Amino acid sequence: FPNVDLIRPNARTMPEGVCQCVSTPHAYPINTLMPRVPFSTCWYGLFFEVRAFDQDVEVVGLHTQTGMYWRDTRDALNVSVYTCEGETSGKEKSKEQWQQLGTQDDVRLARVNFTMNSNPTYARLPFERPVLLKAGTTRGFLIHTTHDRGIVLRAKEQGSWVVGEITDADDQIEVRAGLLPCGRGDTSDKVFQAVYSEQNA
Repeated sequence: FPNVDLIRPNARTMPEGVCQCVSTPHAYPINTLMPRVPFSTCWYGLFFEVRAFDQDVEVVGLHTQTGMYWRDTRDALNVSVYTCEGETSGKEKSKEQWQQLGTQDDVRLARVNFTMNSNPTYARLPFERPVLLKAGTTRGFLIHTTHDRGIVLRAKEQGSWVVGEITDADDQIEVRAGLLPCGRGDTSDKVFQAVYSEQNA
């Protein structure tokens, strides 16, 4: 799952392992929810949700890694980020309910190192404007790329994430699992056409 950057009352800086690879970072003080990734896999992208607890927060960025092999002859991909109001469930094939937050072609993302856990480097995804989450509300997000190893997903040990299951949380937000989008080729053509089953969430 991606790292989620938030504006919060007690702000701190981003960790050293975060790098800017796509869009210019917002000039806001931010905190970062960085999921632990003991097991991982890769896919074109994923749907997920962020819920704010008892105060408003702004999501100002998403960071991730790619799972593309170092020997891939073409290491650039197209990446897009979308958001919707409320939960993602039932909206995965309803393009009209989503707003694009950013897109960029021929991007080279930071690559995951499957043999090292220390000092990871993350790529900032295209994110053109902050997204406000009012206290107690939920917003859906979608990251989509044009490569079947486009982004790294966190695999659940001895099981699969169920849609709506909480995967990460801190004192301000929780992140919930969603489905995986199908999609080959151009992002805009394939992103909202089909999803995989809940067993692959």
